[in-house]
Amino acid sequence: MSEPYDTLDKEWKQACQILFMRELGPLKDYASFLSRYPDSLRKEKSALSKQDAYFSSQYAKGSKFALFDEKTELGRMKLPISALNDIDSIRQAVGEIAYYAGSKVLGNSSHCEASDNVIDSFFVLHSHEILTSAYVAYSELTINSKHLFGCSSIGDSQFCVKACEFSGAARIFESVNAYDSRDLYYCYYCRNCADCIFSFNQHSKHNLIGNVQMEKSKYMEMKTELLCQLGDDLQGRKTALSLADLAGGA
Repeated sequence: MSEPYDTLDKEWKQACQILFMRELGPLKDYASFLSRYPDSLRKEKSALSKQDAYFSSQYAKGSKFALFDEKTELGRMKLPISALNDIDSIRQAVGEIAYYAGSKVLGNSSHCEASDNVIDSFFVLHSHEILTSAYVAYSELTINSKHLFGCSSIGDSQFCVKACEFSGAARIFESVNAYDSRDLYYCYYCRNCADCIFSFNQHSKHNLIGNVQMEKSKYMEMKTELLCQLGDDLQGRKTALSLADLAGGA
């Protein structure tokens, strides 16, 4: 395995320890599960080096591809003098030397692998549109966040697994559309909430299970039991039901 993977595997295990009170096994075992929300990256071979190049955009068939790191070589390409006679000749000649560049890692970034459009970020794996973030795998559209796995559209958050459309969040699992909240599992549209499981359309609530308000000690007792069951299921199957599955009666 690579250095980015090895580091992210350790961070994944730490995230599982925080969310499920135990490790659940290596990150690679959950690649399919974590890839459910983000749009998939396109992989092409560089026409120059034959190395894998990753793209977040779907370009036309028949296009030529290269790695962003090969930009120096691409910059040396010039139109032949013989092609500068008319518009049609120029258009044809440009098409012959035009390449789409993939695996773009920009700014102050490092340890990024199989990713595209990464800016000022560190330790990124199989992700795209990642800005000022760190320890991100199988995710997209993140900013100012850390420890994200299988997430989409996340800002100013940390320790999120399978979360979508979040801001100002921490310790989130399989939840969608919540802000300034923490410790949510299977929740939707929560604002300024904490310690909620299977809760929906809530504002400034704490210690909820199924939208039922509970005394804190009772909530923690039930939370421990539920997370134990969820961890067992996730570790055994390497997947778990999504919110969409629940809504569909799965």
